Amino acid sequence: MRFLLQPTFSCTTSILIVQLLLNLTNGENADTTGTFLLLTDIHYDPYFGTPQGFVCTQPLALPRFGCDSPLRLVQHSISEAARLHPNPDFILVAGDSVRHDGHAMPNPEQDIGTIIDVVLNLTDSYFPAAQTTHGSPADPHLRLVSTFGNNDVFEDYVLPVTSAAQNNSYLSFLAQHWSPHLSTEELADAVRGGFYERQVADGLVVLSINTVVYSVYHCNYGPPQVCTSPDEGDPFGQFAWLEAKLRAARLNATKVYILGHIPPIVGSFSHNPMWKASFVESFLSIVSTYDDVIMTMLFGHVHSDEFRTAAASKSDLTVPILMSSAITPIYDNNPSFKVFRYDKNTKALLDSTMYSAPLSDVYGSWKALVNSSTNLGFPNLTGSSICTHTERIVQNDSLWNEFYNTAYKAGVLQPSCNVTSSCRRTWKCLLGSIKQTDFNACQDSTDRSTPSSTATTTLTTPPLLRTSSASDTTTTPTPSLPSTTTSTATNSWRKRANIWGILSLVGLAIIVAVAFRYFRGRHHAGARYASLQTIQVEHCDPESAVEMEDFGQTAVEFEEHSIIG
Repeated sequence: MRFLLQPTFSCTTSILIVQLLLNLTNGENADTTGTFLLLTDIHYDPYFGTPQGFVCTQPLALPRFGCDSPLRLVQHSISEAARLHPNPDFILVAGDSVRHDGHAMPNPEQDIGTIIDVVLNLTDSYFPAAQTTHGSPADPHLRLVSTFGNNDVFEDYVLPVTSAAQNNSYLSFLAQHWSPHLSTEELADAVRGGFYERQVADGLVVLSINTVVYSVYHCNYGPPQVCTSPDEGDPFGQFAWLEAKLRAARLNATKVYILGHIPPIVGSFSHNPMWKASFVESFLSIVSTYDDVIMTMLFGHVHSDEFRTAAASKSDLTVPILMSSAITPIYDNNPSFKVFRYDKNTKALLDSTMYSAPLSDVYGSWKALVNSSTNLGFPNLTGSSICTHTERIVQNDSLWNEFYNTAYKAGVLQPSCNVTSSCRRTWKCLLGSIKQTDFNACQDSTDRSTPSSTATTTLTTPPLLRTSSASDTTTTPTPSLPSTTTSTATNSWRKRANIWGILSLVGLAIIVAVAFRYFRGRHHAGARYASLQTIQVEHCDPESAVEMEDFGQTAVEFEEHSIIG
């Protein structure tokens, strides 16, 4: 992804090298493995169960789908995180601590400030080391890094863009509530643009960025005289700041995690972009230039556990985008948080574990629900690993069930989405695309073509079976048929054919197709999904397509060994 300025290795080779390094540094010395906690989309509603609450305006013993988080849920979530992982190296809070429709609370500005304080104070209470943030860069104490979301501002998505010389009332307000966890330099950056840099470990920094300003909904809900959204350029000078920080990180041999709220992706619900196109291009250009420095990008906002790679596009991007599910159950998800393991030497992400509990027992003991390696089969969470393994998840029903019915909404079952459905094809394009143009191109491509693994051929329906216009076609699962029939032979066949003969031929074709798919399905994953995997891997790295079969376990092996969470 360095625009051909550096040597390119195959996707498979990269994974094997990374895995070998991780094994060498990870096997005997537990001190080389670190952990960090990610909380996102808490959406604390201080008026839950009262007439001023959001949706839930009557007293309830438990949280419920469609409502934001009562205080007890917020407190219990953080306490469970502390019980299960009392000593993470650092904590990330990916924004939207404030309930939805915050401007409708009785005292919006005061209430928003109180909510931010409550979340940070609870984190301090259960993770006492988080309070120790003002020291030398080598200070070993745990550090808390936050970003803000679209619901954390006074009006949803309303954040006026100001210059460095201007005072931004909201950012000054936010920085005031963040100040117990910010150094003087961090505070100055937060006031100027809502972003800052934090060193969280030796050789590792987190860059917390302001994503609200890039949203397609930025300023949509505020009066034009208060908030006007730019369509291009560098609002708050954040891109220039980001590039400067990444350049310094490269010079200092430091690795970077990027933390934001709204991810620069096509949403899985609406299939629309979340950032304006020009900002996506600018951001990805910077990330691609410094992909040797950036290890991962972490976001919230979507209230679901997802990831994105450039597998289905021609992009050179290799840094993965990871999204985590929410604590609030408002969008039909069980509350959850996530713990990541990383290699302290390379700073590469090893795996992640989602912890959750069903709403019916949400105040009980939370448990590990999904592990990215054990349940989803990712060798690690490096970009090349995720890029290559995406196709396996989409095509293997066991892995897909782990992702779609367990991880995606933290254990809430989803509508049917089988391997031959348009739903699954759409998900393939979503997970493998970042930009809207790439997603659309992938959709068009999958609509026009059929994977060889399904052995599907489009047959022109004989006249006796037509019930519609002459241009209609019927798609029947069957092995590919010869295409050498001449028009004379076709006419002769049509004259001699009868309805029962045709139906017999179709029935035989279906039987052959079923048998063909069954025996083919037991074959190696590289043969079963050859064409799709070739497309996938070529876009991870053009040189690696021929090596696909050499990597990892087969789909059948994953079916036998993956653990249902």
